Amino acid sequence: MTSASVFVTATALGVTAILASSALAFAVVRWLGVAYLLFLGVQTLVKRRPPARRETGRGVYRQAFIVGIGNPKTAIFFLAFFPQFVDPARGPAAAQILILGSLFVLVGAVFDLSYALSAGALRSRLLNRPGAPAWMRRISGSLYLLLGGWLAATGSR
Repeated sequence: MTSASVFVTATALGVTAILASSALAFAVVRWLGVAYLLFLGVQTLVKRRPPARRETGRGVYRQAFIVGIGNPKTAIFFLAFFPQFVDPARGPAAAQILILGSLFVLVGAVFDLSYALSAGALRSRLLNRPGAPAWMRRISGSLYLLLGGWLAATGSR
């Protein structure tokens, strides 16, 4: 949700308009996101981790932030979506966008937290099964590769 907060702030400041209007800026951010997703996919599939080692909260947060900030489609979404709800008669547009964005981030955080808690409970159950960590790694790595491929293939405006 931190990356969404960055995009909300950038939208309120008009920075995402630059990303939307510059094909080069959009392409650079998109290809950086593609490269990172593919890197994560290959790393997850190839790297063998000992079962006792767990990712730190900071490491997971960093990965999620990089993936989120590397998706320029989020910036385009905010740029296209929020202005429809801005009423110039009700005050500065930037303030209205920040309020709408804060609500978006709050709702997203509630849903993401529920997904995370459910996934954590499911992970604990799955790790007790023989062979499950290897399957989880294969599925995760494949999903990263699929997402990277999808982002690369759907990049044209």
